[in-house]
Amino acid sequence: MALAIAVGVAPQHGLYTVLIAAPLIALTGGSRFNVSGPTAAFVVILLPITQQFGLGGLLLCTMLAGLILITLGLLRAGRLIAFIPYPVTLGFTAGIGIVIATLQIKDLFG
Repeated sequence: MALAIAVGVAPQHGLYTVLIAAPLIALTGGSRFNVSGPTAAFVVILLPITQQFGLGGLLLCTMLAGLILITLGLLRAGRLIAFIPYPVTLGFTAGIGIVIATLQIKDLFG
């Protein structure tokens, strides 16, 4: 629910996501023990989409991301991550953390 609020939609949309995603992941996951859930890194991408295009844009973006991930999985493109240097991954992650912290400052100070 916190990520739903951070993206700019009503908190109940976070609950709807759990009700749909949890059974789907359990049925299609590759392991008996799956840990899955939303990632705060998506807030940086989805907040501007929600602000500009609303909930419809968010749903379209989610569907396109799913199609891209399925396609990359079928192409076995996950092996390509080995060619990305560690400093690039670290910088990307740190940058996302800074952007998320900056977006939350207004809520921290009211």
